[in-house]
Amino acid sequence: MKCFPVVFLLLFLFSCNNAADTNTAATEATEEAKTSPIRGIVDVNPLNDPTPLPEMINFTSLAPGGNLYSPHTLKGRAIGSWYHEGDFPITIVGEDGTVIASAPATAKGDWMQEGWVPYEAVLEWDAEPNTKAKLVFTLNNPADEGEGKRRALEIPVFLK
Repeated sequence: MKCFPVVFLLLFLFSCNNAADTNTAATEATEEAKTSPIRGIVDVNPLNDPTPLPEMINFTSLAPGGNLYSPHTLKGRAIGSWYHEGDFPITIVGEDGTVIASAPATAKGDWMQEGWVPYEAVLEWDAEPNTKAKLVFTLNNPADEGEGKRRALEIPVFLK
């Protein structure tokens, strides 16, 4: 009879340990889904801005995981505060972190306003066909100077 509580305790501890492992695995999978560019758009938000990304910038000339052919004209719209002096940077970054191409997205209207302002950028590159990369649209706010402090939109693409 004295053995029963010990066995029960061991079973309880073993099941708690397995549950913790399962929760850790689930958390890791969730984190991977948030940051894996192959699954879709990534919101790089180092300063934890509460504004949803779709309320700040969008695009009309590509799809996540889509093919880009050089040269490629990117079009969309961003709120006025996304720009600085009428533009913001767009960069193509390879899987290894190498910058493949970059160009300014130029405002096609009065960028000194709070509302939506259309933009356009033309990117040209030379890369192997089917190169996995990401397009990075970076907020151009001089107040957030410093590496890793700027909000960005990352879109997975394949270069053709």
